[in-house]
Amino acid sequence: MIDFVIIGAERSGSTLLQQLLLAHPQVRMPKREVPCFEDPYFSEDSVKTLQRQLDLLKNASGNCVTGIKRPNYLGRAECPQRLRNYAPNAKLIALLRNPIDRAVSAYFHQMKFGFIPIRPIEQGLPDVLDGKYATRFPVSEEIINFGRYEQHLRRYQELFPDDQLIIRTNDDFSNNTTGVIADIYAALGIADIEVTHRVVHPVNEGIYSYTRLKILDIRRKRYFRYDENTGRFDLSDKAVDRLIHLVLAGFDRYVLRIILGNKKPTISPDLRKRIYAVFEDDIQFLQEEFALPVANWVLRE
Repeated sequence: MIDFVIIGAERSGSTLLQQLLLAHPQVRMPKREVPCFEDPYFSEDSVKTLQRQLDLLKNASGNCVTGIKRPNYLGRAECPQRLRNYAPNAKLIALLRNPIDRAVSAYFHQMKFGFIPIRPIEQGLPDVLDGKYATRFPVSEEIINFGRYEQHLRRYQELFPDDQLIIRTNDDFSNNTTGVIADIYAALGIADIEVTHRVVHPVNEGIYSYTRLKILDIRRKRYFRYDENTGRFDLSDKAVDRLIHLVLAGFDRYVLRIILGNKKPTISPDLRKRIYAVFEDDIQFLQEEFALPVANWVLRE
């Protein structure tokens, strides 16, 4: 049985949340993301395999809860019904980030993995907004679409009762981590304990240096394999590609990051206004429907 699912949002802190939950002795989760409820990974066999894995985790640990993480689930239209079919009683956890900041982070994330070309954000993101990337770089649509929180959350509201939806903001999680974690513990029915967790490196940190992105693109072309026809994202099984990946990843983390830094970009007021216009209704929805503290997300004139 799946007791909980971290469904999103992408680029909003779900990896850190997973690490903190895994530090609790009553929580068991696969360490990797579990994409089996989304296309093209979904099949009856993949769900059965996941269930066997979770059963083994639970049986070996006694009194615990089991869960999975896949932040894409929030934004993928096919996922709510499948989760309803196979995990009808699961708690669904979503951390939501300011959709403007999330879109900026997603833009750099997609450049890192080669889904879109490496271009300055003031040039590339307007093209994403205008749909100019849609045909040649179809994954780019997720940069904006994954931040349309209202339509995504309404799909889950239609299928799950309110007490199974745990919706928090990334801001609240960052500023009140202990309180948010305690709320999640209570919702999952596990002991409220103080979890000591030391983050050695930034968790799933984005890369905002264009120079670093261009150097790491060498790694991406050798090690990562994205099939546009199936939408699957696989890794090279060649030893030399694995070696290049490890060397360049280490060189980036311990040399380039120190030399070049990783300062997040400041986008122009005009671009921020354009993005905000897309998400204004979503922000209002979060305020009215879930009473989330998102007043600081509202763009003031």
